[in-house]
Amino acid sequence: MNDATGLRQRELTRQIPRSYAGTVAANAVSAAYDRDLVLRDMSFSLDPGQLVAIVGPNGAGKSTLFKLLTGIKKPAGGTVSVFGDTVYRARRNNRIAYVPQEAEIDWDYPVVVHDVVLSGRFGRIREEGGLRSILPPRFAARRHHEASAAALGSVGMSDYADRPIGALSGGQKKRVFLARAIAQEADLLLLDEPLAGIDRATESVFFDVLVELKSAGKTVLMITHDFPTVEEFADTVMLLSRSVIEIGPPAEILTDENLERTYHGSVRRGR
Repeated sequence: MNDATGLRQRELTRQIPRSYAGTVAANAVSAAYDRDLVLRDMSFSLDPGQLVAIVGPNGAGKSTLFKLLTGIKKPAGGTVSVFGDTVYRARRNNRIAYVPQEAEIDWDYPVVVHDVVLSGRFGRIREEGGLRSILPPRFAARRHHEASAAALGSVGMSDYADRPIGALSGGQKKRVFLARAIAQEADLLLLDEPLAGIDRATESVFFDVLVELKSAGKTVLMITHDFPTVEEFADTVMLLSRSVIEIGPPAEILTDENLERTYHGSVRRGR
């Protein structure tokens, strides 16, 4: 890490209050696989109710950051908080929803679309306790099925509720998993490259829904490589390359100088 980057990281760390309820924050966080550091001394603090684009090269640690925020992975150092709480408690309280990349999902699993979306209600069903909390999902109370149906409707997929998930196109599958996150009624949505390989119609649906969620006070973190989309829709952009290079409004952050630092000279806005 050079002197300028080290200074920037120390400045970012100082900006993070010890207790900042209502935000997503990391303080001097590192993450590693087999002792190989993927994230190093990462610090940031995000206000609620905004769309945050996470941008960086392959291998920059973007998906690892999501694993930290879902509790799938533990940090090797530092602390992560979600809405002023630990990741574990925030997840147990249904405050975190995750929309994975398509490659991470087994599409051959024999499940229909409605049941995929209904799985987003499992935490709510468990909270209610009683016999239904241990029965198969089809026995869930009517309101859970209605919430799932409403979520499917919001992404234009109501007519596909009884189809096997594996029979859908790539864009349709992504709509279904966005619907699952909506059905969960989480406060934080993590979207891992949701725009990759989708058509314009699906992209339009995604951003209509995300704007509505943001207006309702939800916080959305989205990994993307699409600079025009970031400039048009994001409130904040985080440039990530194993640590936070810069974070702030797109108009201020997406400069050639910052992109060269993030992508090591291989990407400029004009290319």
